[in-house]
Amino acid sequence: FWDCRFGGEGGRALSELLVAEKLPSLRTLVVEGSALRDEGVTALIEGWLSRNPPPLQHVDVGYNQLTDRVVNPLLKLLALQRLPALEIFDLLGNFGIHDRSK
Repeated sequence: FWDCRFGGEGGRALSELLVAEKLPSLRTLVVEGSALRDEGVTALIEGWLSRNPPPLQHVDVGYNQLTDRVVNPLLKLLALQRLPALEIFDLLGNFGIHDRSK
């Protein structure tokens, strides 16, 4: 999904699609440079908190104009171990996430 320009609405649509029952073999998700912004990534996270996510090992949401607003929802997702196979959650190029949040 690289460079698809999803936006916030696209993030909500992805949150409906990217669940274990629909994609049980999905291991890598790359939505780099897709303009998801905070709203879209938060929608993905909320979807994975309420439904079983696929067994992702690598998630790349780099270069999506994210800010510190996604840090707490992401930390909650990780703390609840909703993605137990996760090895990499790539936030590269989201310059609105400050070093103190990383």
